Amino acid sequence: MKRSATPGNGVSQVSDGKSPNHTRATYQKVLDGRKRPIRGLWRRGNRFYGQLRLTDPVTGAKVPRRIPLGDEENPVTNITEAKAALAALITDRDREDVKVRPRAPRFTDYAAQYLERAKGTKRDTSLYKERIMLNRWGEHFGDKRLRDIRKRDVMAFREKMIGEGLSPNTVNKYQFALSNVFKLAIADEIVDDSPTRNIPPLKFDTKRRELITAEQIDKVCKEARKHSKNGELFGDYVRLLAFSGARRNEGLALKWLDVDFERGQLHIGSQGDAKNRLPRTVDMTARLKTHLEGMFKRRQPDSEFLFPSPQRGNADRSTKTFRETLEIARKHSGVDL
Repeated sequence: MKRSATPGNGVSQVSDGKSPNHTRATYQKVLDGRKRPIRGLWRRGNRFYGQLRLTDPVTGAKVPRRIPLGDEENPVTNITEAKAALAALITDRDREDVKVRPRAPRFTDYAAQYLERAKGTKRDTSLYKERIMLNRWGEHFGDKRLRDIRKRDVMAFREKMIGEGLSPNTVNKYQFALSNVFKLAIADEIVDDSPTRNIPPLKFDTKRRELITAEQIDKVCKEARKHSKNGELFGDYVRLLAFSGARRNEGLALKWLDVDFERGQLHIGSQGDAKNRLPRTVDMTARLKTHLEGMFKRRQPDSEFLFPSPQRGNADRSTKTFRETLEIARKHSGVDL
């Protein structure tokens, strides 16, 4: 590899030996007017850097570190300013932004740490969704470390998701999950800023959906029973949501202990799985009470859940989703439930 000086610009360039016009995008020594390298002064693109040997707080070894001179609001634009900024940097090398920090972890490793530390502060369903989204971010970033991720990396993946047909609302959720990881990294003093900062969420229109009628619910449940082995359980689930006002995941988590026939009440979110972790009690209407009584007669005797998983084996757990049955019922009923 040969190093040559380019007349007139005061900066050396690096040749790969293959092409005289090829310049590698890397740090370059800054030269004075006599083509001599200025000690400790480097340039990459339009940015000047000062190099110091600093003490690594972990190993105690002296390590070289290049610190950008100036900032975006007050950039160093010429060699004279760069030399003055370097002199000031040498004098004030104890500045917080100059200190050597331990190497930042890879995004995939730190995202896993974030999810582990979030246990107990978020619902399992929320963590499950975040894990899926962060895994995709990890695939996009590869082996990149937190400090190496830039705004352009985030924008590139947003464009990729949009190209795949994901809705703007879904893309925003991916970005929010990424922001959560970097918020923790900032709190841990691993990074100074988040690459998602100043990236506004995508705009989208919330479609107003028509209310589902009782006749449509009956039609969906009827088709589910005809075409799915889980049709009866699915029908019980849909009707319970309609009669109680419970949300999707709240309904799936209900246990028979939450059903108080004596007082005529249904306790939603008693296991901390309600929206915003706020449990509530619903007074049973005549329809809800009749429906629950019918479900109780048909209940699985070996499960405490209203909607036990058909594949639970020896472990008692609730159904996680009725998505497959829902799609079958939609197809055959023509109702967009």
